[in-house]
Amino acid sequence: MQPHFRLTALTLAIAGAFSFSSMAYAQAQQATEEGNENTVTKDKDAHKKNDATDHRPVQQITISAGRTEMEERRQSTAAKMIFGREELDKNGDSTIGEILKRLPGVTIGGRPGRGGDIRMRGMGNGYTQILLNGERAPRGFSMDSLSPDQVERIEIIRGPVAEYSTQAIAGTINIVLRDEYKQKDTDIKISEAFEQGRSAPNISITKPGELGRLSYSLSASVFRRQLHDESDTYSLEKDANDQAGLIQDQRDQTNRRTTGIHFTPRLNYHFENGDTLTVQPFIMNARSTFNTESRINQTLGLPSPYAIASTTGDANTTFARAFGNWQHKLNGNGKLAVKFSGGVGKMDNSSLRYQYASDGAQVDRISDVSNTRDSSINTSGKYTQPFGEGHTLAAGWELESGKRSETRTSLDNGAPQFAESGDKSPVNIGHAVTRGIELEAKFQLQEFFPNAAAIDVRSNYSRFWSSVDDIIDPNNTLDQQPQQTANFGLDYRAAHLSLTVGGNINWKPAYVTQSSATQVNIAGMKRQLDLQVRLSANNVQASDYLSGTAVTTGGVNRIDYTSSKTFTTWTIRLEMKI
Repeated sequence: MQPHFRLTALTLAIAGAFSFSSMAYAQAQQATEEGNENTVTKDKDAHKKNDATDHRPVQQITISAGRTEMEERRQSTAAKMIFGREELDKNGDSTIGEILKRLPGVTIGGRPGRGGDIRMRGMGNGYTQILLNGERAPRGFSMDSLSPDQVERIEIIRGPVAEYSTQAIAGTINIVLRDEYKQKDTDIKISEAFEQGRSAPNISITKPGELGRLSYSLSASVFRRQLHDESDTYSLEKDANDQAGLIQDQRDQTNRRTTGIHFTPRLNYHFENGDTLTVQPFIMNARSTFNTESRINQTLGLPSPYAIASTTGDANTTFARAFGNWQHKLNGNGKLAVKFSGGVGKMDNSSLRYQYASDGAQVDRISDVSNTRDSSINTSGKYTQPFGEGHTLAAGWELESGKRSETRTSLDNGAPQFAESGDKSPVNIGHAVTRGIELEAKFQLQEFFPNAAAIDVRSNYSRFWSSVDDIIDPNNTLDQQPQQTANFGLDYRAAHLSLTVGGNINWKPAYVTQSSATQVNIAGMKRQLDLQVRLSANNVQASDYLSGTAVTTGGVNRIDYTSSKTFTTWTIRLEMKI
């Protein structure tokens, strides 16, 4: 278990965005073709005859251009950033993790193309709060299991705030599910991804409509993923006299298949008295199966407990939750807003592992079965009443109840492996200080060079510093925190061809972390190049991902290096409105 620290967070956040006025009417017209909002106001009498003798003021033309989402980003503060559908749709990503990795200050653990735990400011797992519609996501819920088509926007909050509790030292990521649609079209999106010839289809559909005072948006998606992973781990153990006691190679191969379905309808009812009621259920189910084969080649040291291991397993996860909001108007401009939600979840996991000696004889049969059940219900409300001049009286409440039960049975050759198990309350073993700078720039190239191509530029860079008081070492940074991360992307839009071509590179350098007095963690450089022409290629260079640990205790030094293969994923995406 990695140590946990209580931190005093000191952060300097700098967010930059560029805003420029249009250079000419032709540019504004081009912006109109690209979906930008343009407003042109003219004098009503500008086209009357004999205007040469008309001594009235010359007609005035006012031009304003800019994307709605770009303006929203420009107006947002450094402490909170909002990314809407334009950002989510831009690269045709199939998982939330692929979107988050490009956002400033956000890093994703694990190897390229596979995703992992979500982090802010480079801090390790547990320092970042993940919310779903402003509420804590159920335990065991993975954001990678949520289709981007079910998300309306992503909110990045860089510090603890009262609205979302103060449980996040690094910050909060709030995933807001699809909002009410205003247009009348039915959206259908079909994508097919391939990795090493393995198919991964995804189909989503969103249908809005109205029935009297009831408006609704029905959104659903179905997906399947097939993954293959390979890794090699080299282990070397030496004593205090630098004499090798263990030399070992381990090769692991895993195949995994996951299918899932999401259903996220949204219902809005407008009462005659002006009240509104919004209800948004969220239902998901994901099933996966996997098999893993491990082979150990030991050239020095005591014999390994096994030479070959074969593991099969399956998992079934279901979540059902409903979010509600009732808005009521009172006399004297008073308002009452009541929020409520409740849900249930279950996670069933099982695995069976066989271990064999080098001669093929079975030495172990290990079975592991776990079942988890979650249920929760909560409500909150806020009453506001203006009084006097410029004053408002506000009062509210918040109630929450939750229950979780978990059972686990693990048998080794039919006998219990342990009498009890479970996660412990993290313990503070020291103090730490972290600092960071985040820079972001997004702009159109034509804003600087009017005759340039219609290219959008997006970039961000983050630099992190941290130190743990009780660890004396040059690398005494927070666990798994890189020193810096960067993203750079370009998008070219050919308006007359309805064609978008773009790319993005995500970079994180190698780093070493002294996580305790006896253990050093090593992470290799991580860079991922993505290309898009509605046919997208993720992780184009597909380089091996390196990681490792070094532990020194009792005069024995052990080093483990792991090299994991990564693969390029090709995705073709079809979008239509009917």
